[in-house]
Amino acid sequence: MGIRSLRLPRYLVILGVAALTACTPALTPSQTAYAPTEMQALAREALSRFDRVTPGPYPCGSGWAESPAGYVVAVAEWAELVGLHPGDRIVSVGGAPVGGSEERIRAYYQVPRGGPLALGVLRRGQPIALSLPCRYQPELFNTERRTLEAASRGDWDGCIAAAREARQLAGFTAYGSILREQACARAKHPSATSIEGANLAALDYEVARMLLRDSRHVPGGTENVRGSIIQTADDLRKRGFPAYADELAMQLQAALAALPRLQLTWTDNSTDESGFIVERKIGQTGTYLQLARLPPNTVTYVDTGVEEGVTYCYRVKAFNASGSSDFTVEACAMPSPSTP
Repeated sequence: MGIRSLRLPRYLVILGVAALTACTPALTPSQTAYAPTEMQALAREALSRFDRVTPGPYPCGSGWAESPAGYVVAVAEWAELVGLHPGDRIVSVGGAPVGGSEERIRAYYQVPRGGPLALGVLRRGQPIALSLPCRYQPELFNTERRTLEAASRGDWDGCIAAAREARQLAGFTAYGSILREQACARAKHPSATSIEGANLAALDYEVARMLLRDSRHVPGGTENVRGSIIQTADDLRKRGFPAYADELAMQLQAALAALPRLQLTWTDNSTDESGFIVERKIGQTGTYLQLARLPPNTVTYVDTGVEEGVTYCYRVKAFNASGSSDFTVEACAMPSPSTP
């Protein structure tokens, strides 16, 4: 019948479901068993990037781990006591706006020795100014570099020891900070029945648990890491560690159930659509971007890449080879807290 039959109702309905905040870590765990020489090559590459991006200790050491988009995913006790929380998104350093990870790194190096370290963060969509004390941490920097140096020459025990020391010096454990220890333990290729194999299984479980924990602080993150958590659980079960696998599956189920979400529903009034396009903008003044492309006869969509306290607006249109319908009138909503 052509594009004239592509009709949507004027109104789009959104159902808000409350919960905890979500996340997108930079890395995902891998069960790949690299040969020791391959691991050394990867470590040399990582060491080269480490020296290029972080040529020395920050004048004010950071007491937190953050995602590439600037979401804080883990915090040392001293930083949390002065107001920095997991889930905060860092948007300025020293009063200057920052975007990508390397821009933030450059800004951290501009903070004067002695501080204070001024951060601007968004917390549930609200801007907050923080002033953190300055902590110069050359020991932590040197230990992190020593971890990569040991791995680059195949000293796996030295790498594991240095990685553990770095986590102690940092004052917190995040997914990213435990990966190096896991990589070096895996490079030793222990058998599942050995003590080292059992220790590696425990480490694999802990890495996946940390990934799941940190992922909830970045919108959409828990959904993004779902496959990696399932892969790790399956691998642990095959290696003879079902207790770890069951615990991961249970934690993943609980995390997914607790995600904030907004559910869109509409009526399919067209008869020959090829599908539907859902667009979303953040806040009333944001810019609409395509969020999803859905198959024909779809009448609902659940968006789990949302944060509590932030307003999201949506619109939907039908399309086929001849073109597309008009968009629905936008509908806006804000996920609100609820009991998981």
